[in-house]
Amino acid sequence: ASARLSILSRIHQRPVSKNSIRILSWSKNVFPFSAFDVTLLIISSFDENLIFYGNNENEICAYHYLDREIKFKLCRGHTNLVNNLVTLEKYNFGYIATGSDDTTIKIWNLRSRSLVNSFEGHNACIITLCHLVNYNRDNSLLASGSDDHTLRLWSLSDKNCVAIFYFLSWVKSMLFFKDQK
Repeated sequence: ASARLSILSRIHQRPVSKNSIRILSWSKNVFPFSAFDVTLLIISSFDENLIFYGNNENEICAYHYLDREIKFKLCRGHTNLVNNLVTLEKYNFGYIATGSDDTTIKIWNLRSRSLVNSFEGHNACIITLCHLVNYNRDNSLLASGSDDHTLRLWSLSDKNCVAIFYFLSWVKSMLFFKDQK
């Protein structure tokens, strides 16, 4: 939360208190893209100067807001719109996962800007992703929710689906809590 507040504060050059929310307007002097071209927008949790966004060309771009430039693009992965992105820094620093309308989940190494792995199994678009931190010893669980009415748990270390949960409707969002017992 503090990284997001500092980003908002730097963009607007005004202090942002911990108890306030500031709305960013889409202007060319802040972002190099139109709001209509963006499929997702995530502030990096491991580099507060980086904003990830997906575009209509199925790319993931890393935009450095202080330098006001695109640092890199991940282009050769998804074949349809990218809907979600989650950082995996507790599992492997510098890795992200992306979910797409092409029904796949891609794991990316940001240092080498390469595709590391691809998970297949959903029958409809991936709507939401969640990295489950502190659920197992190596923080290697990733959850995906889909329009196919399933939530799947994936092992990042074993590179496979370890559980499927079925619902009556699509899975729009999710939040996990570890049982304290």
